[in-house]
Amino acid sequence: MADSKNNNSDPSRTPDDQLQAIQQIIVGPALTALSDRINTLEKQLETQSQELSTLVADTRGELEQRMEQQHESLLADLQASKKELLEEIAQLDQDKVSRKHIGQLLIDLGEALMNTSS
Repeated sequence: MADSKNNNSDPSRTPDDQLQAIQQIIVGPALTALSDRINTLEKQLETQSQELSTLVADTRGELEQRMEQQHESLLADLQASKKELLEEIAQLDQDKVSRKHIGQLLIDLGEALMNTSS
């Protein structure tokens, strides 16, 4: 007690110092708890931010891989369709030539028939 009387009457302590000492006694533990809680929340926020960044990167990678697979699949389908179309065109050209050939044969037959009947 004598020490606290001496501290209160210490001329080197200003009223502001005394007010801060009283404030520390009254609000100090609550302020420390609040500061600890803020630090904990900041750490949790940083951890969650890193987890979210990792999740975004993983998701981006998966999407890019799926898009690449879709691209390759569509490209393969397109190439198969092109090959099939070219085969159909070639078959039509072949049929067209056959029709010309048949037409010429019919003309030759008609001429032969006309020559033999006269």
